[in-house]
Amino acid sequence: MDNTQLLTAGARVYAKKRKQRDEQVQEIKFDDQVRRSFLTGFEARKKERKAQAKKKALERERQERLEERRLRREAKEEMKQQRRQEYESYAKQFKRDSDSSDDSDQEQQQEEEQEQEQEDDPWNVQPNSTAQFTGTTSTTTVTVITEVDDEASIDAAARQSLTCTVQDRQADATKIQAQLEKLARLLVYVTMAVAVVATSLVAGWFGATACAAAVLNPPRDIAVVAHRHGDADVNDNQLLRIYPSYSLIGPRHSVRGVRTSYSSWTGCSRTAFFDEHGCTVRISDVKYSLVTGRPYEIRFTDYDKDSRVTSHARATIETEYWLMGTIETIDITMGARQEKIVIKRNWFTGKMLEIVVTRSWGDATVLKPSKCIEEQYLKHERALGLVMVPLW
Repeated sequence: MDNTQLLTAGARVYAKKRKQRDEQVQEIKFDDQVRRSFLTGFEARKKERKAQAKKKALERERQERLEERRLRREAKEEMKQQRRQEYESYAKQFKRDSDSSDDSDQEQQQEEEQEQEQEDDPWNVQPNSTAQFTGTTSTTTVTVITEVDDEASIDAAARQSLTCTVQDRQADATKIQAQLEKLARLLVYVTMAVAVVATSLVAGWFGATACAAAVLNPPRDIAVVAHRHGDADVNDNQLLRIYPSYSLIGPRHSVRGVRTSYSSWTGCSRTAFFDEHGCTVRISDVKYSLVTGRPYEIRFTDYDKDSRVTSHARATIETEYWLMGTIETIDITMGARQEKIVIKRNWFTGKMLEIVVTRSWGDATVLKPSKCIEEQYLKHERALGLVMVPLW
C-alpha cells in the first residue's frame, strides 16, 4: 500500500460515517389511532379481502357469460347465412328445372283432362245429335238442337241465387232487430211498472204505519229529572222535556246544555247533558219501537267532573191493553234500588187514571186521578231521587 492510499483511507471512512449520520432518522412518532386500528382490524381486512375476491369472481363469471352469449350469437348468424345461401342455390336450380318441364306437362295434362271430362259427361253431346238415357223404368231420347254458353248461364244463375239469398238474410235480420227492439221496450215498461208498484207499496206501508202510530200512540213527553238522591230542589234547567217524533228523521233538538240525536233505522235516541263547563254529566239512551213508536228501554249513565262513571240506571217499559185503556209497567233499576211504576191510562183521552209506585225499600204508593197528577207525582218523588217517568 502506498502513501496515497494510506493518507486517503481515513477520508473514505469519515465520508461513510458522515453519510450514515445524514441518513439517520431524527425522530420516530407513533400514531396510536392507526396502530390500534391496524392491530384490531385483522378480521375486518380479512372480510374485505374476501369481499373483493368474491366481487372479482362474480365479475369474471359475468364476463364469461357475456363472451359465451356473443359466441352463440355469432354461431347462429353464421348458420343463418349458410342456410340462406343453400336455400337460394336450391331455389335457382328448382326454377330452372321447372321452367323447362312445366309448359309441356301442363299442355298435355289439360288435354287429358278435357278428354276425360268429355268421356265421363253423359250430357256432352254435339248439336244435331241424338242421345238416349235409360233409367230403371223408362228410356228417354234427347235431341240437341243448339248448344248454349254453359259458363254464362251458370254464372247468371249463381248471381241470381246469391242475390236472393242476401236479400232473404237481410229481411230476416231486419225482422229479428225489430223483435229485439220491441222486447227491450217491453222490458223497460215492465221494470218501470215494478218500480212504481214497489215505491207505492213502501210509501203506503210507511204512511199507514205513521198514521196508525199517530192515532193509537200520540206523542208523549219524557220528563228527565237530573237531580241527585236527597236533593229537594229542582230548577228549570234540571227538569227537561224531550219530545219524540214519529217522522223518519226523528227529533233533533239543540237545547243549551243538552244534545240529542236519533237514528230512524235502529230507533235509538241518545241525549247528552252538559254542565256549565262543557263536561258530560249524564248520557241517556232511549230505544223506540219502529212499529208503534213507543219507548221500551231507557238507560242513564252519570259521570263526575273527571268523566268517571258514578252511577247507572235502567228502565224498561211494557204496555198492556185492557178494556178501558192501557197499562204501562215501568221497571227502574238504580244500582241496588229497584222501583216499579204502573200507570193506567184512558183509551180515548189518554189521561192518567192511576199511578202505583212500588219500591224495594218501602211500601207501594197509589196516586188517584186529579188535575195535577203529574205535578203531585214529581213533588212526591223529588226527595227520593226520581230518575224518569213518562208524562202525557
